[in-house]
Amino acid sequence: MRELVSRPLVPAGRSGYSRHLTLMPELENPFQDTLIQRHRAKPCTLVIFGATGGIGTALGRQLAPLGCRLTIAARDQSRLDTLSGELHAEACSVEATDSEAVDRCLAEASERYGRLDGVVNCVGSLFLKPAHATRDEDWAEVLATNLTSSFYILRSAARLMMRTGGGSVVLMASAVA
Repeated sequence: MRELVSRPLVPAGRSGYSRHLTLMPELENPFQDTLIQRHRAKPCTLVIFGATGGIGTALGRQLAPLGCRLTIAARDQSRLDTLSGELHAEACSVEATDSEAVDRCLAEASERYGRLDGVVNCVGSLFLKPAHATRDEDWAEVLATNLTSSFYILRSAARLMMRTGGGSVVLMASAVA
């Protein structure tokens, strides 16, 4: 397995915390080495929220051939059904801004496979409107989609993973997530 290189993006503040960029030099598929090495005996179990978007779909297409047991989650049922068939993944139609729906989706995946190794949040929206023309309702929707959904996914995943031995949560942020 190749070595990961971590470089600080910003200097550490008083808390000692700094954001890091992890580089995986010369890897064609950065997931392959780590996931296959960690899960030789048991295939990894992952849930991808926002799976029908560009990043979520690409991630699913990278992970499915590695033998990961995937649950893909999104709002658009028809796109979800198509992608589910392509990836041979379980589908979960969910509105990520609804905490109960997120809890239900993750609980179903955890019960189906007995554990969750990872959860990825690719939910996001792009809002292209100047501040002076933005209504309060528009701003509230942007925050719910890009921030609140991340919190609901993180909280629910952490609760389940703490009971089953841990796991990883990845939160994506992108103008095109």
